[in-house]
Amino acid sequence: MTVSRAVLAYTGRERSAFPRADVDAVRVLATEVGADATRLIAAVQDLVAECDAVQVDWSQHDLRSAGDHLARVMTARHPELDAEAIAALRWAFTYSWR
Repeated sequence: MTVSRAVLAYTGRERSAFPRADVDAVRVLATEVGADATRLIAAVQDLVAECDAVQVDWSQHDLRSAGDHLARVMTARHPELDAEAIAALRWAFTYSWR
């Protein structure tokens, strides 16, 4: 659950008009929940990097379906992430491909 919350904090989901890499928000969250901020930041950055590495066949996908593909891949790989975290990763992924 903490990693899911960290994804939301890091991306700025529901706080920003566009995704960002807000490590300070993750540090605040880590302090609030008593987690190691460095490890939490690294975990989220690893997830974002993993999203960036997901292969998309752009001859078969438009931006929306590519986001759906990413969400399916990340849900399968990371069942520990809640739906909101997956949505935030999808949001950041599709934003970067605009």
